[in-house]
This record gives sequence, structure tokens and C-alpha cells, in this order.
Amino acid sequence: MLHTFDLQLTSGDFFKEAIYYKRLQILNFIKTFGTIGNNIFILISGYFMSSRGKNIKLSKIATKLLSELAFVIAIMMMLSTILSMTILRNRYMYFVKLTSFNEDMWFVGYYFVVIVIAYLFLNEYLAKLDRKYYSTMLIVMFALLQFNFTRETLNNLGGNLSTIFLGCFLYSLGGYIHKYDPFENVKTSGVIVLILLVYIFVFISGFNTFMEAIYDYRFLDTEFTQALIAYGTNEYLVPIVIATLLFEAFKRIRIPTLKIVNFLGQATFTAYLAHDNVLAQGAWGHFEWMKLLHNNVGTFIIGTIICVFVTFLWGVGVHCLYLIFMKNINCIKKIFICQK
Repeated sequence: MLHTFDLQLTSGDFFKEAIYYKRLQILNFIKTFGTIGNNIFILISGYFMSSRGKNIKLSKIATKLLSELAFVIAIMMMLSTILSMTILRNRYMYFVKLTSFNEDMWFVGYYFVVIVIAYLFLNEYLAKLDRKYYSTMLIVMFALLQFNFTRETLNNLGGNLSTIFLGCFLYSLGGYIHKYDPFENVKTSGVIVLILLVYIFVFISGFNTFMEAIYDYRFLDTEFTQALIAYGTNEYLVPIVIATLLFEAFKRIRIPTLKIVNFLGQATFTAYLAHDNVLAQGAWGHFEWMKLLHNNVGTFIIGTIICVFVTFLWGVGVHCLYLIFMKNINCIKKIFICQK
């Protein structure tokens, strides 16, 4: 979704005039969702796993990640082949290939690295900290991520090291929230107000981003290109703050234990895999989103919600196929393994 909107905004036929379009702020709002979701996923992992010490089954987690990734790639690869030979044979489309297993879906490896670090030493280290030192460590880690010099220094020490550092910070923060519940005295209404306040600043920053592009065009004779707010990295302030506040808000909702809720929770990771690939992104790209937004904001919002819902249902469907495959894996083994 993010890649589609950015591409269509800069290369399409709409919003070309060097003026401020209020409706483009909707894209700035949507653009924060991906990084927020990534950060919440790590927060949740830290919340539930940081107290386990060495009791993390790394081989089981690795097997699950590898098998889900392989299964989704196989499904998407076959689907792209079938579509290219049938209903989309006369349209340009993107093809999923075997190399996607090793090259795409970066979040899988990022998540696994954080879990490995937690298993090796982070869980044991966090267990030894009292509240004062734990909070001090989190503040220092957060500062190192937010200062441009220190963040770039981390990346210069090793490619994407700041992202791994962020994962350790979020994992530790999740553990801190579980252990000490630091927001227990903050009203739920206060949490919601804080979220709204952050987004007010997002919109102000978005306005300044648009105006900067307009001023560069008018006074510096540069080529005009509409620009969205630059929140494409997980380490930035807004994704971390909003993820923490949303996590706290939803943590307070008392949802009864329901099989459907647990099932949808388990399907979330497969849904991520099913949508974060070139075929799914290409499917989103077949819709003229900027035309919808230009002509009618309501239609754009409704269309986006419907496509998000359908994309998630598609991911849930793939997860169901994966569960069926794993349930019958013993039957498949008989083809390859001799029975004693």
C-alpha cells in the first residue's frame, strides 16, 4: 500500500500542480501504519517472551518462520504463473520467483535476529535489572536511536545495525511494560489524547513537507514533485511513540478468550507474508488510487478499507492452507522417508 501510493503520487497524472492539497494528508496518516505495525509486533514479543529466560524454543521458531515463508512463496509463485496465463495474460504484472525466499520480506529475518539475541543474553540481562537501571537503559537506548549522529554511527558499524538495536529496545520496552506497568496511572482517555496530539504534529509536519516542495519549485527553480512525510523507517520518533501508545491502549481492552480471536492473531504473520511481496503490491497497483483520492475522498477511504480487509482475508486464507499442509505433513513424509 505504502509503495503503491508513493509511486502513483510521484509518477501519476494527479496532484501535479504546485499547490497544497489538504486531502494528501490522508496519505501522511496512512504512511505511518506500516512502521507502527512492525514496532508493535516486536513490543508484543518482548511483553510475552522477555521473562522466559532461556526457555525460548529457537529451533521451533526458526522452523515455523522458514516453513511459513517457503509455503507463502510457493503459493504466490504458482499464483503469479496462473494469473499471467489466464485472466491477466494481457496486462503487466509482477512475478514471484524462488529468489524471493532469500531476498524479500526483510521483517522475518529482523524478527528472528531479535529473538536470537533475547535467547542468548538479553532475557537474562533484563531479569537482573531493577526498575531504576531498567528505565535508565531504555532511555539511553531510545536516545541513541533518535540522535542522528549515534543512529548513523550504528549503521556505519554494521549495515542496518540501528534496526537491530531498535528491535532490542522495543523487545526490552515490552518486557518493562509487562514487569512494571509504567502507564497504570495514565487514564485511557489520556493515552488517546496523546495519540491524537502526536498525529496533529504529523499533519503539521506533513504540511511543511508539502510547502517545502512548493517553495523549492517556486524559488529554487527545481522540478516540482509532491512529497509525503518521511516516515519510512521504524527508528523514527513517531512510529515508536504511536506503537507504544497503541499497544498500551489495546492492552487495556479485556477481550474474552475466543477461538476466532486467537486464530486471527496466529494468522497475522502469514497475512504479513502474503501481502509483502511483488504480486500483492502489483495487485494494489492496478487500482488508480490517486484518481480516487483526487475525485472523491470518501470513495478513496472506502476503497482502501475494502482492499485492506480483502488483503487480510487473503492472508488468513493462505494461513488456513498452511495449517492444512502442516496437519498432513506426516502423510507427505511417507513419500520420501522409509517406514521402519
